[in-house]
Amino acid sequence: MGNTKKLLGNKNVVTLLGIVLVVVVLYLFYIWRVRSAVDFVTIPIANKNIDPMKEIDANMVARIDVPKAALRGNVIYTESQVIGKFSGVNSYIPNGSFFYYSSETSAGNIVSKDDLPTAFLYEFDLDKDVVAYNYSVDTQSTYSNSVEPGKYIDVYLRVRTGKTQDEYQFGKLVSNVKVLAVKDGSGRNVFTQTNEVRTPASIVFGVDSEINYYLRTAENLIDNVEIIIVPTTVDAEIGEGLVPDATLSAEELKTYLDDYVEYLPSDEAEETQEPTNITE
Repeated sequence: MGNTKKLLGNKNVVTLLGIVLVVVVLYLFYIWRVRSAVDFVTIPIANKNIDPMKEIDANMVARIDVPKAALRGNVIYTESQVIGKFSGVNSYIPNGSFFYYSSETSAGNIVSKDDLPTAFLYEFDLDKDVVAYNYSVDTQSTYSNSVEPGKYIDVYLRVRTGKTQDEYQFGKLVSNVKVLAVKDGSGRNVFTQTNEVRTPASIVFGVDSEINYYLRTAENLIDNVEIIIVPTTVDAEIGEGLVPDATLSAEELKTYLDDYVEYLPSDEAEETQEPTNITE
């Protein structure tokens, strides 16, 4: 006991013990970091492309092993937290993607049905292959609120076909699309019986996955493509700005969009790309 007190009273011994302790702590920390870096966890991923507002079932989910240290953000670790949930309103989940939950600082890509701002859409009993598409509007583009749930619309694209904004053509992408909902800026139904005046901010209509893909592609080409909705009951001249003179077929419009998508990955090409002349 006396020898121990003498050793602890020796400054050199205390310093040496302190150094040894620091080295041990650093070594243990290093081992922990190494093990964390190579520690694999099994997490769920999408095994197919998932369109927005689709219920996720077991056939859409696979499991893979990934290094835990490689995971960032609000990644979901358990399959049970994914199956039965829905992809978000604007969440297109590509094949192979992780699933994320929402937090105060980060938006996830899946939500519960109750959290969907358009959850009531499922009262329409959409077919499994139909996607609910959200389109931003105002009073003018809804023809003074004449676009209502249950009515039908035609969807046109106005595409730039030359070097100037004046060189464009119209084409009808899809006909007789049923309007499912008209929402205001707070996600409330515009046509609910209420004394409150609600201004339309978006409409929701059902399309198949292919049309949904082309509409979302058109959204990303705002300098060259404009989406225009027209109620099927409208019968007017193009000069009145209601029914465009459709000179392009749906297939020509799809080719136009496909050409841009194929070109987009090249940054250098993107700077010099001219609109496809689909009239040649």
